[in-house]
Amino acid sequence: MASVHDVPVEILLEIIDLATTPITDPPCVGAQAAWTRPRLPHLPWDTESGTFESNEQEQKERVSRKRMRTHTEVELARETLKKLRLVNRYYNRLCTPKLFKDYNMITAITTIKELHRISSVVVIPYWQHIHVLSIDINAPNAHISDPKYRHELPIQAVEAQDRNMGGILDVCKNLTSLAMYYSDIDPRVNNMTHIPCIRAAVLSLLENHRLCKLGFYSTSILDYPFDGVYEVPVGVFTLLRSILDSPRAASAVQVLDLAMGSLSEEIYDKLRTKLPNLRTLTIRRALRRGLGRVWDAGNCIKWAPNANLTRLQLMTCQAAYAVHVPFLVRHFVGLRHLFISTCGESSDPIVLNLPSDWRTDPDQLCNVREPLDTLWLEHMEMWEITMLGVIPTRELVVTTVKKNHLWEALRAEDELFPHLKTLRLAPYPADADKDPARFVLPCQNETEDQKKWKEKTLGAICDKRKIELRRDARATWRCPCCDIRGF
Repeated sequence: MASVHDVPVEILLEIIDLATTPITDPPCVGAQAAWTRPRLPHLPWDTESGTFESNEQEQKERVSRKRMRTHTEVELARETLKKLRLVNRYYNRLCTPKLFKDYNMITAITTIKELHRISSVVVIPYWQHIHVLSIDINAPNAHISDPKYRHELPIQAVEAQDRNMGGILDVCKNLTSLAMYYSDIDPRVNNMTHIPCIRAAVLSLLENHRLCKLGFYSTSILDYPFDGVYEVPVGVFTLLRSILDSPRAASAVQVLDLAMGSLSEEIYDKLRTKLPNLRTLTIRRALRRGLGRVWDAGNCIKWAPNANLTRLQLMTCQAAYAVHVPFLVRHFVGLRHLFISTCGESSDPIVLNLPSDWRTDPDQLCNVREPLDTLWLEHMEMWEITMLGVIPTRELVVTTVKKNHLWEALRAEDELFPHLKTLRLAPYPADADKDPARFVLPCQNETEDQKKWKEKTLGAICDKRKIELRRDARATWRCPCCDIRGF
């Protein structure tokens, strides 16, 4: 029988890379993490039976967790790596860094005892391999993913969680990405502590220029994305303010996600001026109407130039008025990817038409800058699509827009989105019952002839401009009014 050492190292590494490709749980900071709810974490004693002693109650909890888990690609990849590690020491050395590169410590960790076990079994032995970490900065039993844990916590539990998580962050000195999830259900819990241990550890990681990706995620917003009052814990604001007030820490931040209920004016102003090396900015919900529209007279002067910013993602931000978004694209000369979803508010002034010479005006956006690589629009009205249509882009992705709004906008102004090469829409209307997030439902009153005529008209517009039309886009979230929406 051939030895594993007979397999070329290059092939072995390629096999391991293929096995670890799906391991992206929770989602990556700077990509889709701001609108994707994390799954249950991998707990070592869930599958490595016999390694740890446990009592009867712990065994019952372990079985319960197993039933909740599904055999996703993430789990299959982890199981593959764990089995490869057992082959011999050589495989163990190759697979261990891959297995522990990103680690999820949220959602299912419901006791301090369980947190200590994670720390002693995973964090301390394998800290040098952990580069991507997701943590819960509330006490474990504050997590809102299970209703039975939604109750007021004693301050001792919150402070204990701060000490424990701060200690874990101190150990993980090779972190490059950190996702911090918090519960904001109970304001009495939110204002208990300024999380000094977590704050000191995060600042140290940033100031040493190891950590460069940060995410702050309200589990309330991830679980209940619709309008509501979400109070940001004082500790989260304090941590964010401390980062922005430290020039060394702020200069280290390259990717920042904020899925938060609000921002104070002070932090909003610093956010626009204190992050010189920021490459990706994602804001979900935090830009509320009280901050003013993004390019109002008092706001436009506060955006510092940043040629490093290549990706901007704004979701459910009332301040992101569609008429103002092109000014942000003009301002950030290095911007390549723009995502706008469910932004603006009902009181926004509606502008129905573009200037007649908008396409030929030498000062127009399409004539003064290179086109974006990708522009993604979700849940926007027809007039908003028209106003955003002055943005030049090579690829346009449109999902969950109101019935006929994109179609009517392109019919009225067929030169929208200059330099467009690819138009990606959600599948329409196939397989409605199988995967309701993959498509936009047509209007129930729309006849088959009307649908065919619309398709033919859209096809003619794309053919005229030599645009490739694809139907492979997937909406980031399902709006409750999608049942009356369509392309």
